[in-house]
Amino acid sequence: THSPQDGSALPTIDATVFKDGVAWQTGCGTWPLDGEGVYRARVDITPNHLTAHLGEDPEPYLKPYPWLYTNAIRIH
Repeated sequence: THSPQDGSALPTIDATVFKDGVAWQTGCGTWPLDGEGVYRARVDITPNHLTAHLGEDPEPYLKPYPWLYTNAIRIH
């Protein structure tokens, strides 16, 4: 199966890397590690591509939702 799309909009994808539970970097890219700590990432999706399938008032649903979580990596 696949996600329905109306072809007029793309989802918004936001990536955040956390260090010790605090947002450290955002967006896609490569960053040097900032020393010891616990790092993890979360990717959120705003389902703009589903607007036509979200009823008469899609606005309440067009917000970021957690889409992917990584396991934590501890750097010593």
